[in-house]
Amino acid sequence: MKQGAEGFNPEVQDEFVSTNRISLWGEISAKRAVIWAKILMGAGELCDDDLCVDFGGNDGFVSESWGEVTHRPMTVLDPLETRVKVAEARGLPVIRATLEDIPLLDGAASWGFCSHTLEHTFDLDRAFSELSRVVSQGLFVVIPLETDRAREKNPSHNWNNPNPTWWLNKARSAGFHIWRFDTNWDEDLEGGEVLAILLKPEAELRWSIKVKRVQNLGSEASEPIHRAYRIQAAQEGAGTP
Repeated sequence: MKQGAEGFNPEVQDEFVSTNRISLWGEISAKRAVIWAKILMGAGELCDDDLCVDFGGNDGFVSESWGEVTHRPMTVLDPLETRVKVAEARGLPVIRATLEDIPLLDGAASWGFCSHTLEHTFDLDRAFSELSRVVSQGLFVVIPLETDRAREKNPSHNWNNPNPTWWLNKARSAGFHIWRFDTNWDEDLEGGEVLAILLKPEAELRWSIKVKRVQNLGSEASEPIHRAYRIQAAQEGAGTP
């Protein structure tokens, strides 16, 4: 696990993401957000007045897909001015901010989505703490699992750890319950991902009642992605922190 990149310039990250990630991860992230939206709607958990936020929303491609399915807006939160301007031009609500300092009141966001973002933060514990502070119900996260050698190929990543438990424990420490999670791993790439649905304690009881309904959703989703919502809760530390 490594931390920080001396002299790191956010605009370098912006260029790297734009040239190397959008075409590959954009479609995957958008599809995952759509599945998350369908889970929430199917469970009767998405209300018209809910504030939903894509934390690290880049240029809004995920939020657009979310809106097409839910007919509700998803706010794009991102620190990069160039990305936020594109999202705003798409007619999406935007907030320019980092995860370490989110300008929202406690519990202001009912639901969130955060894909391939936490590894870019400078203060990871504070980022998790801020997400827990502003999210009142739940959050879907996707985090890369990388060895040190794999991380060297991603200069904008300030944090890496190939062990999903390390990342999930960060979420638990911040006050989230790990409701469902799954991982994938590619030996050739020396990396993978952990996908997790994180719930706040106050939302957990409602979801335990609705588990069967949630598990039966998303038949059109591909098996590797949908598996994240069907597997049993984590054996280690699965209870409320």
